[in-house]
Amino acid sequence: MAFPKLRLARSLPTTLLLGDAALLLTAAIWGAGFVAQRLGMRTLGPFAYNAARFGLGSLALFLLFSSHRAWRGTLRHAGGWLWGAAAGFWLFAAASTQQVGLVTTSAGKAGLLTSLYTLWVYVFDRIRGRHGGSTAALAVALSLVGLGLLHYNPNEAWAWKPGDAWVLLGSVLWAVHVHWIDRAMARVPLPPFVLAQFGLTALVSSLVAGLWEHPTPAALLQTWGPILYGGLVSVGVAYTLQVWGQKFAPPTHAALLLSMEAPFGILAGAWLLAEPLTLQALVGSALVVLGVMLSGYDLARAGGQPGA
Repeated sequence: MAFPKLRLARSLPTTLLLGDAALLLTAAIWGAGFVAQRLGMRTLGPFAYNAARFGLGSLALFLLFSSHRAWRGTLRHAGGWLWGAAAGFWLFAAASTQQVGLVTTSAGKAGLLTSLYTLWVYVFDRIRGRHGGSTAALAVALSLVGLGLLHYNPNEAWAWKPGDAWVLLGSVLWAVHVHWIDRAMARVPLPPFVLAQFGLTALVSSLVAGLWEHPTPAALLQTWGPILYGGLVSVGVAYTLQVWGQKFAPPTHAALLLSMEAPFGILAGAWLLAEPLTLQALVGSALVVLGVMLSGYDLARAGGQPGA
């Protein structure tokens, strides 16, 4: 008995497949970036580290874009700078509320609450009239259960704390950021958008760091490795790939792909920091992967444009 051949990939536009690959690579880079962030914040505060990595990423991308004639021409697009500055506001607001919440809540609870941004992206899709495919809700639910397993620690006290509300607010802001990118990429070119987004995030982070954290040149030099990874790879490559990938992927599908950051982070911690890889983490990762695959299957059935 011959099995039917599955040709879902052929039913998807090439641009969507490339966008999915970009978003998946973004998630992998961010997942490994957890290690760099943890190492970097041993000597720097979170705002100082963000100021350094987003500042370095902005500088590297400016040199890249200004050296190419076609890209250099897009830097005169005023709308790109305005939309990018607004994206930078949402990015800084989301990261900051999450960081404030971490003062009084645990990393496990923060990760669990932040992962709800996948749900909020789906809800915003519904509000915007983009209902997705018939199994989009199931894909989101599987991903959320998987993320819950990845972040849940039964040994922690799970009583509600003020920091939890801040982190929950941050998850909504991350969802707004995803949808803002979706709207912007249909209107403006990428180079001025990402430069404005990263530049504003670096500027505001440096102001906050100067007021509250008072970083020293010695601390910056001591953290050069995590800053290089965070600035050139996590920001310069991954955040830019996120923006580019969202040109072709619907927001909910993009959010599910980006949620792969958590499984990649678990694997990076096990590989680079020798952290234990538990059965709970493996099952959680499998559910996240299943949700992503189901979303891709649903998108293929819809011909790449669910809800359009």
